Amino acid sequence: MERTASTSSKDLIARTRPFAAQDTARSLWALGSTYAALVGAVVLAVAAPWWPLRIVGGLIEALVLIRCFILFHDAMHGALLPKSRWAKALFQVQGLLTLTPARIWNDTHNHHHANTARIAADPAGTFVTWTTDQW
Repeated sequence: MERTASTSSKDLIARTRPFAAQDTARSLWALGSTYAALVGAVVLAVAAPWWPLRIVGGLIEALVLIRCFILFHDAMHGALLPKSRWAKALFQVQGLLTLTPARIWNDTHNHHHANTARIAADPAGTFVTWTTDQW
């Protein structure tokens, strides 16, 4: 039996639906473990008695900040603890500390999503998409 594109798309959506549900415990673990790792890395970078350990702490801190940004990104999309007021406050503070205030982020990032991979779109905030003829 041959599948049509719409049948396979519906099947894909049905199979991925369980992953779209919020798992609060898992989200809390992601937040808690990430921020605990960030605190540990900052302490190592600041207080280690041996300078090579401070460099290691700084590198770990940089990597954990990327993870923090990913959590912030998901929260701004409403995919991470969307009904939690304390999480919203936490990410508001994180946005200010990382120079990405939530209101500005939402405006510019939503523009990015609306225009990504569109040939006739405004390229601000995204990559220009060309056809092979334009290339």
